Amino acid sequence: MNNNITITTTAAAAAAATTSVLAPKRLTCLTTLFLELVQNLNNAIDKHDYTKVIDYTTLGIDQLLSKQRIILLDARAYAYSMQSQPDSAIVDAHRMIGHASMSPDGYFRKANVFTMYGKQLQAIEASERIMAQKRNKSQIDFITMLPADIVNVEIIPFFSSSTKAACLTVSKSWRRIIVDCSTLWEQLSVNDNDQETMQLFGMVPIIGCHVNQLSINAKLMTILTACFQFMKDGHFSKMKTLEIQGIGNNNQQEGLQGARIMIGFWKVRQTLTTLDINVGDSTSSVKLVDILLTCTNLVNLKFTTTYPLTLLLGNFSTMEQHSSLIDLEIKSKAITGSDIGILLQRCEQLRRLVLDTCDESVFDVINRYTPNLEILAYNTNFDIEQLQQSGSGNISEAELQNLYITHPDFTLNNIKNLTFWSCTGAQQFIVRSIRNTNTLRHLCVINVHDMDGLIETLMIMPPLLTLKFWDVNSITGRSSLIRLFERYARAVKKSHLTLNQAYFGFCDIISDEILSALTAINTLQKITFRQLINVSGGGINSMFDKLKSQLTYVSLENMNSITDDTIIVIGSLKKLNYLNLSALDYVTDKGIYELLGRLSPMLLSTLHLFLLPIPDKV
Repeated sequence: MNNNITITTTAAAAAAATTSVLAPKRLTCLTTLFLELVQNLNNAIDKHDYTKVIDYTTLGIDQLLSKQRIILLDARAYAYSMQSQPDSAIVDAHRMIGHASMSPDGYFRKANVFTMYGKQLQAIEASERIMAQKRNKSQIDFITMLPADIVNVEIIPFFSSSTKAACLTVSKSWRRIIVDCSTLWEQLSVNDNDQETMQLFGMVPIIGCHVNQLSINAKLMTILTACFQFMKDGHFSKMKTLEIQGIGNNNQQEGLQGARIMIGFWKVRQTLTTLDINVGDSTSSVKLVDILLTCTNLVNLKFTTTYPLTLLLGNFSTMEQHSSLIDLEIKSKAITGSDIGILLQRCEQLRRLVLDTCDESVFDVINRYTPNLEILAYNTNFDIEQLQQSGSGNISEAELQNLYITHPDFTLNNIKNLTFWSCTGAQQFIVRSIRNTNTLRHLCVINVHDMDGLIETLMIMPPLLTLKFWDVNSITGRSSLIRLFERYARAVKKSHLTLNQAYFGFCDIISDEILSALTAINTLQKITFRQLINVSGGGINSMFDKLKSQLTYVSLENMNSITDDTIIVIGSLKKLNYLNLSALDYVTDKGIYELLGRLSPMLLSTLHLFLLPIPDKV
């Protein structure tokens, strides 16, 4: 009788509970999302969009698959409970908890099953355990809560490469914080034998904007192709140093076209200063002349091939002087004097030259075409001394004191030409040495630290004939520079020996106001402007219009403010005999045709145009 009562009561409880039972979630929406995910993932793989591949796979692994598993277990637990199998239902509820301990679904299902079968104490205990486990497992997100300087200095730098890659996919907040830690990504090395570096390489669309140095050592053609695609897409906007190995290995050049490589180089040409490239056994993927024509700001170049150099040179007949390259290293199967001669004629600023596997015929050519050479090495099997690079470091206080003590009366009273790389402390020493000279005519200063101090000295000296500033990042000192040019303009009335040539490269200090002051110097005949970001098209146009009767030499490179309007104004220069236009992205065919129609063929002796459009696809 008791057994019958128990059975009847249990069945009745189950039947009564159906009106309040926790119904399972449906799979329909998740199935639709999963099918959409599969389609989106396949499209991303086909398009080599690795950022989206990571996003979609992470979504599938961490969210959709996990949710589907929980929903299936919940549905089965629900069915067990409705079929009077509470023990099996509780087992599935425990599995739900095991798969997603932070989700309330498993706990709710367990409590609901106990409630259905009249076990209220166990239901209450399950509910209390839900709250206890939530409190016990609640975690503090230190990455988002701590100050950014602590996270970026004391935590993230100690992560392994794989951990950094994983952290980028945790959440938008984590990604923002970690990506903003730019020092983490300044150096990126990729080796297809190292899975950790490969994980980071897939994150280039996110972190590439911070990369200054990139090293690629890959045997897989897909990695090399992706690298140059990333360059083409503009992800390496700050890259200064590139080392790339394996372009010619295992016939990879058949899949990696030279055009794709050169488009990649074109996109980083404004920032790339150091290139170490090994083309292996490829003779068609890239030529040496293509690199020099495209990468106009290169300072250091190392070129390695397993073939004789003559097969990798290319046609130098249209190439002008490469004004930046000072360090060149070539390793090949054979180098002759005729090979290297055609190259050295276009690179007369070289200060360091290293040749591997060359014959004696190179020496006469080197002697003839490298007037600035300081270091020469050939056929060596040991490391060669490097040049002292500009900006390599400031002089310490002790070194500076020793310099003044050792050379208290150091002067350059008879100097005519002076070029120096400025650094804090040393600039004052050099400027003091020329304060009393009356012979200095040509001055080139790189990386000026104290423009006001330099101009103060130049103001009391006879006017210069040539003034060159390179890499002046600060905008302080503009008023001093304007005063100097105003003085030079007044000096013309007393003497013809005043400014004839102005060269400004990578100078943030140069503005429209300075160009306006420059135009008042009616002895100015030659100008060279390179990547001046603080001058406007209107300022340049006004300068050319005012100087149209005196300019004979104009060179413009990497100037985004130059448009067709400027090119047309240049066509009105009456005495122009040399014109170089290079890497002017906003100049069109229309402007060039208009220019050619205006220039006088009787006067113009040299015209250099390097404005070839880059195709969208290769």
